[in-house]
Amino acid sequence: MRIGTTNEPRDEAVANATPGQSSEPRIAKGRFFAMLVATVFGIAVVSAWPIYHWAGPEGLRGWIVGSAASLGNCVWGTWLLLWGIARGTQTFHLAMLFGLIGRMVIALTVVAVMHFRGDANMLVLVLSLVAFYFVATIVELRFLLREVLVSAGGAGAVAPSGETVSTRAVAGGVR
Repeated sequence: MRIGTTNEPRDEAVANATPGQSSEPRIAKGRFFAMLVATVFGIAVVSAWPIYHWAGPEGLRGWIVGSAASLGNCVWGTWLLLWGIARGTQTFHLAMLFGLIGRMVIALTVVAVMHFRGDANMLVLVLSLVAFYFVATIVELRFLLREVLVSAGGAGAVAPSGETVSTRAVAGGVR
């Protein structure tokens, strides 16, 4: 067997699925999106007052547009990633590639539109895009590592016997 051609935990789930039972791991997507929106919205609201006093109404507009664009970027990328996970290795890699390209296109489009409209402070807009991109990425990675990897039986997952599955055991297919 070549490395990277199969997804052992997913194949095992398919082999062990009973008729009428879904073989795909159950992932709490709703909880992720709620946590992401709450985190980004909370940070945007708490930081709006200092931004308004530092950069004025144009700065606040840039801050809000940047936070909304970063939130949209994270939702888009995570949705595409979760869609690709269930469809095999090649589709997953293509989904990751197009997710990265899509995120860049969205961010550059927001910067270009706001620059040509001229009604936002560009420094605050770019700082907002970068800051909220990092926040959204941290929330996304936390979700992916906790929910997707564990539900697929990856490293750090708790086996039915109660012991933790190691990275080496998952990579070697030994359980």
